[in-house]
Amino acid sequence: MLWLGPMNPFESGVRRVVLVTHGLDMVRGRREFHAAGIETIAAPTHIARWGIDHPIELLPTASALHGSSLALYEMLGNLAFTLGLNRA
Repeated sequence: MLWLGPMNPFESGVRRVVLVTHGLDMVRGRREFHAAGIETIAAPTHIARWGIDHPIELLPTASALHGSSLALYEMLGNLAFTLGLNRA
């Protein structure tokens, strides 16, 4: 996530932001901002499409492996947030 404002958004009184991120990151990103007291307006850049149009899509591909790694990363990030492991 990219923040283009001051180093601490509270210094300028920011209380609401437009969160532009990959659709897979949106849930975790919104939770992180909410925990910091900042309201978000979701603007996902990519929303995963679910479904199979042809049986050949069931074969393993490099892009599917990449998608699986992104999903696993987000699941672990959400678990860490739930367990409170993201706090310094």
